[in-house]
Amino acid sequence: MPEPEHDLMMIGFSRTGERYFFFFTAEKIDQTIETFRRFAANPDLNFTSEDAEFLSEKVREEKKIKPT
Repeated sequence: MPEPEHDLMMIGFSRTGERYFFFFTAEKIDQTIETFRRFAANPDLNFTSEDAEFLSEKVREEKKIKPT
């Protein structure tokens, strides 16, 4: 079986019965962070700007660790 061209990464987050899972590649980290911000701006979700910042830091750390 051929190797995938891009490694798929995942980050998960749980709060008060709600679970969020985000799948992304190193090339799509900026778009993933923008998704965190959109979720934080959505009043229908239990997802805060602090959550978005926390997850953004985690995916940025992953970018530093994983060579592209």
